Amino acid sequence: LDHAKVVDIFSRRGHLPLIKDYLITAQKSNVQEVNDALNKLLIEEEDFAALKHSIQTYDNFDQLGLAATLEGHELLEFRRTAALLYKKNLKWTKA
Repeated sequence: LDHAKVVDIFSRRGHLPLIKDYLITAQKSNVQEVNDALNKLLIEEEDFAALKHSIQTYDNFDQLGLAATLEGHELLEFRRTAALLYKKNLKWTKA
């Protein structure tokens, strides 16, 4: 099963929440499309603990893009996560 293709099909139709359990299981493969989709879903659900676990465990995702998305978020924990991502990527002025 091609995880990237499954994510593409469900994201185009706006049905990512329906495959959340699949994304969590498929994330063990550390595929960028799966990681990006799950991180986006966790942001929408405002589950900062699961998002933090995801980014600390799996590194194959657009780290700077995610940090840019999180830095303007209304919840403080998401902004802290953005700072951690910037720090991890040596973007000290952004952190």
